[in-house]
Amino acid sequence: MLALLVVMPIIFVGVTSAAIIKRTRKEEDWKEIFSLNPDYGLDKQPLFWVSVAVPIIYFLGFGYFAWDDYTISLTEPGFREFIRVSALPLGLLGLSLPLAALITKLHSTLQTARQIEKSKHELFYLHRKEFAAYYAQIGPTKYSQDFTANFNINPRIHAKLFEGAASKGTPTLRLDVIGDLTKRVQAARHRLEGMLSAPDQPKFCAEYTEFCKEIIYLVQYLNVRDAEDFINEYGVPLPDEGELRTVGRTLRHAYDIFTCVENYVIAAVEFAGLGREALKFDRPALRRLVAEKLSNRRFSFLFSAVSCNGDPTREPAMSRDK
Repeated sequence: MLALLVVMPIIFVGVTSAAIIKRTRKEEDWKEIFSLNPDYGLDKQPLFWVSVAVPIIYFLGFGYFAWDDYTISLTEPGFREFIRVSALPLGLLGLSLPLAALITKLHSTLQTARQIEKSKHELFYLHRKEFAAYYAQIGPTKYSQDFTANFNINPRIHAKLFEGAASKGTPTLRLDVIGDLTKRVQAARHRLEGMLSAPDQPKFCAEYTEFCKEIIYLVQYLNVRDAEDFINEYGVPLPDEGELRTVGRTLRHAYDIFTCVENYVIAAVEFAGLGREALKFDRPALRRLVAEKLSNRRFSFLFSAVSCNGDPTREPAMSRDK
């Protein structure tokens, strides 16, 4: 009898409240219904109603047996006797408040955890959105008459440059990737400088080929669509390099694409808060060197010999500076 008196209220209240709440939480099975769900309020939690109603039923059930031989007496002796004989029922009734408070606290904790998780997701996607917006605010940049870059970064590049799941909040910069990109930009610069100082056509062709490899890798990795479209339109196949194409057809083209790619890497570094000085690029010196070579006729012929599918092992007919 005692076991029935203890167990039945829990079963009755639990099943009744779950059946009513099931109409609201239709997508959940019965096991999930009896679990605390932070997506719903306390009034949609069967455990909350069990914590409130069961102690009341215990109070009435055990009180029935405690009060069986008594009549109602609204006098001072009657109240004292009521308190004396109702010690157990009142004690069971008193469980309602702490149990309800416990369920409320657990539910609140789950809601707080869910909100923190949601905030982390929002921070992650906000970071990705701001990354794309950082490039967009640069706007179209005209490098020369032939080439203009719009600086529209592919959002997928964010996953290449930053690591961390959405559940972890703001992602962190992948220093190894940035380090590799920086080294490749510096390598492309060194190849460009090697082209500008090449003593003969074979040396120039070797440096230019390596320069094109570095630039095309960076263009494809960063998905610089404007540069890729430009190379596909103006570039020509390099001798003995399969499908590898030249970065345009002139020194101006090569320098423009290099500067564009460099700007993409600089923007990523600046967005991550490292600062441009981390790249250690000396643009003024390279700009002056390129300007000198743009007016050099011999260098122009060296360049056109490759860009026009000439024999890279032969020196052009015009070989003296002017």
